[in-house]
Amino acid sequence: MSDDPVVRDRRVLLLLGAVVAVVLGLDVASALIPGMDRILAGVPLVVVVLIGGTVLVLGSAVLRRPRR
Repeated sequence: MSDDPVVRDRRVLLLLGAVVAVVLGLDVASALIPGMDRILAGVPLVVVVLIGGTVLVLGSAVLRRPRR
């Protein structure tokens, strides 16, 4: 893998876009599937995992020093 900042930034943006797509997909699914909105409302674990994953990815992208 290349450590070019542009490539790394592109990967981070793609991953964040995927996280947003998953959250929006769960929102749409909960609206379409009866009973799923109550399950997701009662289990905030999905949101915590997505936010935690985003923080880890951003943290590793920001703190990682480029190789020379």
